[in-house]
Amino acid sequence: MFQVMGTLRCTKQLRQVLSKYRCLSQCRTATNEVPIVEREVRELQIPTPYGHLAAKQWLPTSAEDPSRRVLLLHGFQDNAGSFDLLVPRLDPRWNTVALDFTGHGLSSHLPKGASYFSMQFLLDVSWTADHLGWSEFSLIGHSMGGHGGFAYSCLFPERVQNLVLIDVFAPCISNPEKFYGSLREVLEGNVRLGHKDLSKPPVYTEEEVIKLYRHSIVPGYLPDNIRTLMKRGCKPVGDDRYIMTKTSDLSTPFFR
Repeated sequence: MFQVMGTLRCTKQLRQVLSKYRCLSQCRTATNEVPIVEREVRELQIPTPYGHLAAKQWLPTSAEDPSRRVLLLHGFQDNAGSFDLLVPRLDPRWNTVALDFTGHGLSSHLPKGASYFSMQFLLDVSWTADHLGWSEFSLIGHSMGGHGGFAYSCLFPERVQNLVLIDVFAPCISNPEKFYGSLREVLEGNVRLGHKDLSKPPVYTEEEVIKLYRHSIVPGYLPDNIRTLMKRGCKPVGDDRYIMTKTSDLSTPFFR
């Protein structure tokens, strides 16, 4: 049975802090006394039926202990870079892997017009754990990744040893009277996107990317943290020109 090792309750005050220090940068002040240990970092590709999942692995500094394996799950429209400031402050004996969910970061996208449901992200966790050969592991989930981590732990309690949730709001439970209306909105949004020409994605300067993040669904990103996310969230296409790596399908209504 998994254990819930830690949660952060989203009070009004905490939401203000998280808004100001998005991307887990609050670790800078909360863990000033924790020494940063240099670790070998690898880029991983996990095969999927539609391409691959990308992940970033920090290898343990000692012989791997099966009881010290942790998978990190990022929030909606973020990527594995969300944890770049946190992992160096974690126990270096842990084998640590941060995942780019499908359609995020450096991971493959679903076919054009396909819907991104919560079930897809649970599949991502299973594919990653199976590829790594992890029968048991711990989970740290941020925002949407926290919802996914909690759901996965409920479905597979025998696999999840510990669960840590960061910036996780109440579960999204649809009003039965609005269920079909919400589902219709999602389906219509994906149909419209399926007819859209995506062969020439928008090109942005770094300043424009920073503005997009700062006015996103959860505003308050700091510029330095945005640049951290840009390492996986943007692809350079010229001098100070970038395109987003995340799928445009994430801009449609998201059905949980």
